Amino acid sequence: MARIARKPSNAVERRSPLVHARRVRGSTCFAWAASYLVHRRARENGDVVALSGTTIRGEKAHRSIWVCGPGAFVTMKALSFRSRGENKDAYDLVYVVRNFGDGIEDVSSHLAPLCDDDETLRAISILDEDFQSVDGLGPMRAAAFVHGTRNEAAEADAWSAVRDLLERLPV
Repeated sequence: MARIARKPSNAVERRSPLVHARRVRGSTCFAWAASYLVHRRARENGDVVALSGTTIRGEKAHRSIWVCGPGAFVTMKALSFRSRGENKDAYDLVYVVRNFGDGIEDVSSHLAPLCDDDETLRAISILDEDFQSVDGLGPMRAAAFVHGTRNEAAEADAWSAVRDLLERLPV
């Protein structure tokens, strides 16, 4: 087996942030890598949203921020779900697929242009694996987030939403 030399701590990381995240295997590092992916893709699949209001300290504030679109969001949540396995990640993913714009068709139209990206293809593969059946990991965890236990109707709804999305994609 070949020995891999360690880089000095001041070396610049030239790998993809997600490769780095898998190597380090830390949830903080993965969150950074996923946010990098979303930030990069938000420019292509997002929009600037103007926010105005009052902070929790009573200060008036106005900001314009980039918000990732549903394609980048679904990609990030699928990658997060594979990494962390949290019920909330599965639920968030299903919620956006069901509720963004006019629903699944709108999400697929935002996700399809991202299908030339390796991480998006990996996310689609994760969705296909984890939402393969009604009693798969994805549907059961999405339902558990809302109901705290098994709920066959919620599992079926989660499964059908993701399967419908996958069927509409050009991969």
